[in-house]
Amino acid sequence: MSINQNLDFSFIDFIITIKLIIEVISVKIGIYAGPEFTSFYGDKRYEKIKTLGFSYVDFSNSDVRKYPYNASLRDAEAFFKNERKMMEQADVIPSQMHGPWYSASNITQEERDELFGYFCQSLQFASYMECKYWVIHPVFAFGTKSLPENEEETRKINVEFAKRLVDVAKPLGVTICLENMPFPSFCISKPLEIYSIIKEVNDENYKMCFDTGHVNVFKDLDVAKCFYDVADEVAVLHVHDNCGDTDSHLFPTFGSIDWKSFYKALCNTGFDGVFSLETSPKNYANIDEFENSAGELYSIAKRITEFN
Repeated sequence: MSINQNLDFSFIDFIITIKLIIEVISVKIGIYAGPEFTSFYGDKRYEKIKTLGFSYVDFSNSDVRKYPYNASLRDAEAFFKNERKMMEQADVIPSQMHGPWYSASNITQEERDELFGYFCQSLQFASYMECKYWVIHPVFAFGTKSLPENEEETRKINVEFAKRLVDVAKPLGVTICLENMPFPSFCISKPLEIYSIIKEVNDENYKMCFDTGHVNVFKDLDVAKCFYDVADEVAVLHVHDNCGDTDSHLFPTFGSIDWKSFYKALCNTGFDGVFSLETSPKNYANIDEFENSAGELYSIAKRITEFN
């Protein structure tokens, strides 16, 4: 190998290194803004989230039994615009909203129509809050266990449902993100199964939410490899850990996921979204323990996303 060839390789390595450093410098870390933040900090919750180091929040809007699903559209609009105002005052951005996790069974057309109505409400809520990404689960047309004879119909129902939702989301400026599931017996759980639905719908307002913990419950799947397989359609992340046995939403590094290889996959595929943690402090006795635990969570995320 000539000296010039050595120099060429060194220059390429240098450019790759600089690219990775820039990506790490600009890394965005978010957290699930669970009810504990409201309980402890009230209207100052986003200020506290910012103080802890987070600049992005995952806003949960999943329980249709709670406000503002039962409110008038005017009241709901005021509620979400006030949430957005509090976020802006704290310099925090809503990176995603979770839509209704309504039922594990949407067997009848009537049930699916009811679910669609709640989804439309939630999409409107995301628009009020100026939240671009809205996350949902697939339609469980025959429950969370698929029989071979039901798989084709399950896919068909999900594709048709998705296309109807996109027609609602597009004028609102909201992108739907379909999330991979932790159910081994459901035919649209694994990342590539979700990916195939997204490709069939084929719309810029219909993308993927990649959930690390949901992948890890499948013993035959590797989280980093799965991300490489679907990266071109991933818009948002749900980041949490488990020991490969159940969807326990542990802090990253508290389970069995290889976080170094996963973050390398993010960098290598050019993912520029938010490293959004879908876990929160547990087993706290008071506000001080909660705050210390939330601070630890941020430190873990920073360590994972540091260049080394």
